[in-house]
Amino acid sequence: MSSIFGKFNTDIKPIDPIDLKIMQDELNHWGADNSGVWINGNTGLGHLMLYNTPESLNEIQPLYDSLSRLSITADARVDNREELYPLLQIRTPEEKLLPDSKIIMLLYKKYNADCVKYLIGDFAFAIWDEKEQKLFCARDQMGVKPFFYYNGADFFAFASEKKGLLCLQGVDKAIDKQFFYNKVFRNSVQAADTTIYKNIRRLAPAHTLTFYPSANKIQLDHYWDLDAYKETRFQRKEDYYEALLHHFETAVQCRLRTVYPIGSQLSGGLDSSAITGVASHFLKSSNKRLNFLKRIQY
Repeated sequence: MSSIFGKFNTDIKPIDPIDLKIMQDELNHWGADNSGVWINGNTGLGHLMLYNTPESLNEIQPLYDSLSRLSITADARVDNREELYPLLQIRTPEEKLLPDSKIIMLLYKKYNADCVKYLIGDFAFAIWDEKEQKLFCARDQMGVKPFFYYNGADFFAFASEKKGLLCLQGVDKAIDKQFFYNKVFRNSVQAADTTIYKNIRRLAPAHTLTFYPSANKIQLDHYWDLDAYKETRFQRKEDYYEALLHHFETAVQCRLRTVYPIGSQLSGGLDSSAITGVASHFLKSSNKRLNFLKRIQY
C-alpha cells in the first residue's frame, strides 16, 4: 500500500517542512517507489508511493489542481473506473490513463462530499479544498485502507499509520486505559474509531471526515452501511448461481489490475482455491500466468 500523511496548523503558523520530513521518514519503513510533499502556508500534505496499477507508474502525489485549487493525497485503487468514465465525461484512451487519485479529485469537483458514494474499491484519501477552506477525508466501505488522525490545540494531523503521528512534537501520547483493559482482560470488541492512544483516532470504515481549520472543528459522516435485510430474488435457481459467479469473477478481476507478476497464497480452504482458480483462468486468457511459492519444510 502507499502511505498518506498531512498536517494543518490551526494557529495559522506556516507548516515547518521538517515536520513533514519527520512523518515521511517514519512512515517510509517499507521503501517507497516515490515520495512527495505539498505545502501551502499552514497546510501540508505528503505521500509515499507504491507503484501497483498501470496508471500509477506516471502518478505524482500529492496532486494539486490550480484551477479548482484542490490538493489530494490518496492511497487508493478504484475498481469501477469504467463506470465512472461517462459520469466524468472521460472519453479518449489518453484520458482513461488518468491515475486513481485524479479520478477521485474529479469526482469531488463534481459531487463534493457525495463523491464517496460513487467509489468502489479500497481507498483512503484526503483532499484540501482551498476555496472552501476545509479538509475532506474518506475511508473505503470495508476499511481496507487505514487512516489515523490527531486533533490537538494547535494542529490537526493524519497518517496511514499511528507512527506517522507519534513522531510529531506536541502529540499527546496518553494511553486509553479502557481500550487497554478491553484488549488485555476482556477481549471485547473495540469501537471502530478508537486506538490504544486516547487522542489518536481511527477513521471508521465507510466514514468521511471533514476538518474546518478556522474553527478547529471535525465533522464525521457515515456514508454507507450494509443492508442485512434486503433480499435479492430471482425466478430460477440457476440465476442465483450466475449472479454470484458474476460478482465473484468481477471482484477477482479487479485485483488483477497490476503491472507486476501476480501470486497466490493458498490456505487449503475452498475460498482461496476458488479465487486462485478464477484468477488463473483470467490470466491465462491474456497470456499471463499465476505464480506460486513453494514452502519447503525441513
